[in-house]
Amino acid sequence: MPQYLLSTQTIVDIAKRDGSAPEQWLAHARQSDQQIDEADIFISAVSHAQITRLIERLPRDADREALRQAVEAFVQRMDDLGQIVPVTKGIADAWGLLLGMSLTYTNSQNVEGQFSSGERLVMATAIKGTAGRPYVLVARTQAAYTALQAVGLVLEDPYLTFS
Repeated sequence: MPQYLLSTQTIVDIAKRDGSAPEQWLAHARQSDQQIDEADIFISAVSHAQITRLIERLPRDADREALRQAVEAFVQRMDDLGQIVPVTKGIADAWGLLLGMSLTYTNSQNVEGQFSSGERLVMATAIKGTAGRPYVLVARTQAAYTALQAVGLVLEDPYLTFS
């Protein structure tokens, strides 16, 4: 059975609890008759730092505080379950290779950009995995992910299933 690694944006979308495709994917995964075991869903240790940085850039208001609390609760739950993946030497080596690549994404406003160093670390975590077992990255399909299939990235896009 595969293990799944949630992208940073997927974590934010789940934490918002607004019925997003990633939230529906997780709810579907939690159903006992599904082929995804909740114990096989992980997050990268770097994702929390990335989300904290993102939240700090938002206007200081009730929505920002609600998002911060929701993310903290989700990350704490994953930590309590032992489902936060640390950065290993193998992951760091793969990350180093990804840092030298052009890895583009298109945001919700249809503007292209380069994936951040931190998100490249999440990708490297999915590719290298732990104990010789890679993760399936749960994220919205992007051109960079397609290009990384050649080096072992496997993607599951909840937006294709639950939009």
